[in-house]
Amino acid sequence: MLSGAAAAGGIALINALGNLGGFVGPFFVGWIKDVTGAFAGGLYGLAGFMILSGMIVLILGHDTRLEKTPVPVHEVP
Repeated sequence: MLSGAAAAGGIALINALGNLGGFVGPFFVGWIKDVTGAFAGGLYGLAGFMILSGMIVLILGHDTRLEKTPVPVHEVP
């Protein structure tokens, strides 16, 4: 859906969010383990966030018109 600089920015945003999740997830599990004394609470918390994110994706949906947008064809001389 994105091209050129916008595609680079989109990939950078996805990468940044992935790196942030790589820090926040283990930090959250460790923090909950310190509070409760067991890993189960942290893992349940991560499972809850995963369910929440799935619900957000289902609620927001996607635009099917973007899937059917014709791609311009460049003629080769």
